[in-house]
Amino acid sequence: CQEGGGMGVRKFNQIDEDVNFIGCDKFLTWGWKSNHKNSYKFYLTKTFFLNNYNYNQSGNILLTGGSCRKYHYSLFAGHLPSYSETHIIFNKNLIKKLNDAVFNKLIYRFHNQGGYNEVEKILAEFPNLNISLREVETHYYKLLYNSNLVICTSDYTANLLPLFINHPVIWYWDANYFNLRNNAKKFYDVMNEAGILYYSADSCAEHINKIYLDPMKWWRTDKVQNARNQFIENFCNASKDISTDLSILIKQFNNESKK
Repeated sequence: CQEGGGMGVRKFNQIDEDVNFIGCDKFLTWGWKSNHKNSYKFYLTKTFFLNNYNYNQSGNILLTGGSCRKYHYSLFAGHLPSYSETHIIFNKNLIKKLNDAVFNKLIYRFHNQGGYNEVEKILAEFPNLNISLREVETHYYKLLYNSNLVICTSDYTANLLPLFINHPVIWYWDANYFNLRNNAKKFYDVMNEAGILYYSADSCAEHINKIYLDPMKWWRTDKVQNARNQFIENFCNASKDISTDLSILIKQFNNESKK
């Protein structure tokens, strides 16, 4: 089944997606539809992080960075090396436009270090910035639950998880790199219109500066919730009982194989 986010949406760089269909009779997606005959729409399966969710209104603001790499070494790990500098510049531009109160609440969560020195590049410009390293704390789930708002700067898995638990989240990235397929674009357009997804540092920072004291008030508005619900149904579909749903699907596959 699908291992991480970003699948079913990218217009380019689909090799990692195609690899998943090699050597399997059935492939379960997190909700998106594929033209592959052995693909089945299922549910988000990366749910081991789920815990009792109690929103922390006084929590930090968490900004998640992407994987910046000096060299390409994997189809399944983060950005292409050609995007690393753009990603860092994008994030710097956003941080510069956040007001002092937001900056003081901000924690920049770095991905695994891949030789590009993004930590040093960011801290050189913002030496007082609070940071979290994946090499020190492997998963970001505790940071997620302790935050009052998450800002995600890559379209992979980290941006789906706050959406999945219905936690206030802002998406912000370069539309030229995260280029969308036609059948996925309409869902991202709805997220953009609802004020969840941004491609500009100016508009993103303006929104964050406006809502940071009570992000949940904005997050619970009908327009935002409708956009969120449409998106998760198609890209991180939620199951009330995933074990039972998987059991039913396996029985269905078994019955089909006997025909």
